[in-house]
Amino acid sequence: MGMLATLIACGGEVGTSWRQPSGDQSSDDAGDGDTAHDNDAARDDDATDPSPADGSSPDDDPPGIPPLVPASNVGYEATSSAYGRLYGPGKIFIDALAYTYVKRAGGIDYAASQRFRATISGMPATIRIYSPDSYDSPGGGYACGNGGTLRARLLPDDGSADHLPDMTATPLATGTYAPAGIMTNGIYAQRSQMFPLIPLTATQTLVAGELYHLVYEQVGGDPENAFVNVNHTATSPDAGDATRWLASSDWASLYGTRPQGATAYTWRDATKEPYGSFYYVPILELTTQDGKSMGSAVLEAGNTEGSTQFVFHSGESFRERFTPSTAKTVTGISLHTAASRAGGLGWSLLHGTTVLAQGTVTQPSANYRSWVRAGFGQTYGVYEWVDIALDTPVRLAAGETYDVTFTAKDGSEWRMAVQTNGVSSGFTFPAGFSESRAQHMHGGTWIMAYQWDHASDASTQANWPIVLHLSGTIP
Repeated sequence: MGMLATLIACGGEVGTSWRQPSGDQSSDDAGDGDTAHDNDAARDDDATDPSPADGSSPDDDPPGIPPLVPASNVGYEATSSAYGRLYGPGKIFIDALAYTYVKRAGGIDYAASQRFRATISGMPATIRIYSPDSYDSPGGGYACGNGGTLRARLLPDDGSADHLPDMTATPLATGTYAPAGIMTNGIYAQRSQMFPLIPLTATQTLVAGELYHLVYEQVGGDPENAFVNVNHTATSPDAGDATRWLASSDWASLYGTRPQGATAYTWRDATKEPYGSFYYVPILELTTQDGKSMGSAVLEAGNTEGSTQFVFHSGESFRERFTPSTAKTVTGISLHTAASRAGGLGWSLLHGTTVLAQGTVTQPSANYRSWVRAGFGQTYGVYEWVDIALDTPVRLAAGETYDVTFTAKDGSEWRMAVQTNGVSSGFTFPAGFSESRAQHMHGGTWIMAYQWDHASDASTQANWPIVLHLSGTIP
C-alpha cells in the first residue's frame, strides 16, 4: 500500500502524508510520531529424506501428532520442533509499515531494539534493515539531513520477565551506518539504498537458542536534524500480533526513550502492546561469517480496502506457487483470508495438472471485517485463518514446482492481502521468502499478484499469507 505516516518535520509540526511509491520499493510507513516475522530459519526434518515419486505418501506421523500445528496464545520458541514444522511466507503477515524513531526530538533521545531468538550460531558478520527516507515528504520524519550516524549493537537479553536489552553488557558485535554521500535532505540518491547492508565487527559468537537484541542509537553530532529511522512490519489492533505461532519473546520490536543527557532508556515492547496504532515486529536479516542467515523481510502489504486489496468473486482463482529447495512432507495448509460473501472456497494442491489433494472450505456467513485508522482515512482488511488438515500427507520433491490453488465458489467473495518479501531489495532466503510466489488468474492467464496494479504481471517478490504444515512432532 502507499505510504501513510505521521511526519515530524526537523524541528517542525506534526503532519500526515499519503504517498504512492514507485515500483516494488514502496512502503506504508505509519510513524505516528511514536517512536510489522516470519523467522524462516526453521528446520525441515524431512530435508535429507529421499524424494519419492510425485504424490506418494510417506508413513504417517506417530499417533497423537496433529496434522496442523495448533495456534498458541503463548507461542512456540523459534528453535522448537513445533515451529520448525511451519513453512511458508504467512508465518508473519502485515497490514502496514511503521517506523520507530532513532533520533532526538523535543529533548528526548529515542532508540530502537529488535529482539530475536537466534536460530543459527556463528560470528555475526552483517545485518540488513529497512531505513526509510523522506522521498515523498521532504522535511518529514522518515529521515533528515544527511542521515547522521546510526549505531547498531548486538547485545544479550537481560533475562528479566520483560526481556529487555542488557545495556551494560559487552556487545557481541557493533556496526555503524552513516549515509552521508548518498542522502541529502533526508532523501536517498536511489530507492534501493533504503535497505542498507551494515557490516559488523564481532567479538563473540551468536548461539542458537539464545535471546539477543540489536539496539539502534543515533550517535551523530546533530541527532535532531540528521538521522535515519528503522522500519518494522506492522499489524492493526483488530488483526493482532503478526506472528500466529511464534512466541512474542522471540521476534519483537522495542522502543526506548530517555531525557537528553540521561544514560538509561525506558523500554516498551511494541509487539506485546500496540504502539500508536499498530503492533510491530522486526524487518531484519542477520548473517554470520560462515554464511548462515536468519530473519524476516515482510516489507509491504496490499491491504488497503478499495485500493491494493484483492477481492475474488465466485469463479475467480488465486494460487501460491512453491518451489521448495529441500524435500518436504505436507500435512496441512493455513491461509489468512476472509469471506465478504458467504460460500465455498475450493482448494487443491497440484504438481502440474496432477491433483495431489483437494477439497472445499465452507464459510456459512461472511466473516470479513475492516478497521479504519482514525485520522488517516485508510481502511484495512481484517482476516481469519482458514486451517486445512490433509487426509493423507503429500510429499514435495526438492526443486519441483507445486501450486496451492484456491477458487471462490457458490456465489462467495473472498478478500486477500498480498505481501512482499524483500528479495528484490537485497534480502535472501529464509528472511526473504523466495521459495514461493503469489499469482492470480487474470483474463484466463496466471499472472503475478501486484498490489499497485492488479492487471500487471510486474511483481517478482509477492506472496499470499499462506503456511504449509509439515510432518514432524510437537513437544
